[in-house]
Amino acid sequence: MLLKKITRFSFLLIVIVYIGISVCPTFAEEKPGNRGTILGKVTDQTPEQNPIEEVRINIIASDNKRYTVKTDTNGEYKIDNLPEGLYTVFSHKDGYLPTSKKSLVVKGKETFVDLKLSNWIDTAKQDRINKIVPLLNHITEIMAKRHNLDKTVIDTLHQSTRELIETTMKHDNKLFNYLTNFTGSNLHIIEGLMSHPDIKEIFTKHLSDTQLQDYSNFINAGQHRKEQAIVNQLTVLLDQEVFLTPDQRKKISQLLQSKTDKLKLTSNNIIRLDSQEAVDRISQNLNISLNEVLTKTQMTIWHTMVDMKPNNKNNQGLEMFFARTKANLDRAVKAGRMTEKEAEEQLDTLKKQLGLEPNAEKLTPQEYMKQLLEAKLAAHADALDIHNRQTSERLTLAAQGVVQHYLETKDRMAIYREGEAKIMEAFWAKEITKEQADKQLGDLTEKIWGENIDYEDTGKPYAVDIVNHPLYQKAIKDVLSEDLYAQYNAQQVERDAFHQQVIREVVVTYIDTQLLLNDAQRKQLEVIAEDLTVQPSEKDAPMKLFYQLYHRIEQDMLSLWQHKQLELIFGSVL
Repeated sequence: MLLKKITRFSFLLIVIVYIGISVCPTFAEEKPGNRGTILGKVTDQTPEQNPIEEVRINIIASDNKRYTVKTDTNGEYKIDNLPEGLYTVFSHKDGYLPTSKKSLVVKGKETFVDLKLSNWIDTAKQDRINKIVPLLNHITEIMAKRHNLDKTVIDTLHQSTRELIETTMKHDNKLFNYLTNFTGSNLHIIEGLMSHPDIKEIFTKHLSDTQLQDYSNFINAGQHRKEQAIVNQLTVLLDQEVFLTPDQRKKISQLLQSKTDKLKLTSNNIIRLDSQEAVDRISQNLNISLNEVLTKTQMTIWHTMVDMKPNNKNNQGLEMFFARTKANLDRAVKAGRMTEKEAEEQLDTLKKQLGLEPNAEKLTPQEYMKQLLEAKLAAHADALDIHNRQTSERLTLAAQGVVQHYLETKDRMAIYREGEAKIMEAFWAKEITKEQADKQLGDLTEKIWGENIDYEDTGKPYAVDIVNHPLYQKAIKDVLSEDLYAQYNAQQVERDAFHQQVIREVVVTYIDTQLLLNDAQRKQLEVIAEDLTVQPSEKDAPMKLFYQLYHRIEQDMLSLWQHKQLELIFGSVL
């Protein structure tokens, strides 16, 4: 018995000793000799390599353990007693771009990690200087040509504006913040710069009162063209949805005049705007009434488009408040503090107070689309001014079938757009002719909608807008007399010409606000644009016309600075 106890004790002792031996290497890793140090210096990226103090250095191990230290007045930092392993060194200091170095191995010795930081504020200021000085020089060149200024005056203006901008940007944070946060056009930047007293003083010193007034007129004329382009484009986008008469277009334009600043639209915005966003901008930002301009059917389209925006900012906050109130009333009903009828009455009262429709249920997206399509075809039929009742009824019946067909095949629209984009891309790249593009678009329409409708019969190869749907276009031709159909085509030609001209003006104005064209340059672009066409109702029509115009601008038409600006805006719209 004693022997068994001794044996068990010996076995236990052996196990303990074995375990102790097996864990010894783990403790050995913690010996000071296996630990190391990371140290280094942080400097800026100037030729002088100035040290930067108070930089927070974060050293993170592979197990995510973090060590932090700050640089001293010499820009130096040091962290001792780091276990052997892989580390990443990160830097952070306000005003500087963060930097890091990864996969650093500490092997029981000192590891030097020097970091160079870039001061983003200085970089941003230099970027602004490099943008503003050439811009001011370009304006000076324009004034020089308009008034035949002496070369000495031009050189003095160039030198004075550069020195002033460099000095001002370093010491005037207000100007720096304005130029850094500004997202508008070069035309708008120039307008803002000339309101700066020091910059204005330089031009006042070297230009006569007449020349200064001419300069001011040049800027004001550019702003007026931009505002008019915005008004005209908004009118076109609205016309595409509600089919305005020429008189209605004029009234809409008058309503929008002098209100474009409230829409917060830049020339870059307007070239990308679609009909839905135009309706949203007008309804949410302008306090205007269209009831006296639009017909009842047209107002149905307007209200449907206003309501179908899922996150309409006018109603979003009110609806959230209503939803919270409803939840509170539901809890009160469950707790027995009020009846369901009392809760419903309070909710109806609240809806009226908030301007929300009492007991009105929101339409589904499909229902909104159906309502919009029906209203669009009704407004289009009204514009035809058909007096024959039987003819009107036949067109209305055909329109109902077109809406149903359109909704059933709406997924084909995406296929059509994709195919259309490839055809137009080949056309712009001059891989196919205009005739070939027209033929391919006609074939695409026939293939997707499965209708044997000839391109010449429909007058349009695009079935993107329901009004241009082949079935509807065929119905119009079938129900109208020859005289009415000829009148209809004449109206379409006039409307299309108006849309095309506005799109051309928008694109040329967009380029003008960035390149600050002189009168001759602007005239050249207008002449080139006259020969370019797009389908006004198609998506991104202005951008597509810009693409065409861009490829027709010759090298000698613009200055070097303007060509650089053109490349920048071309890249921004793609």
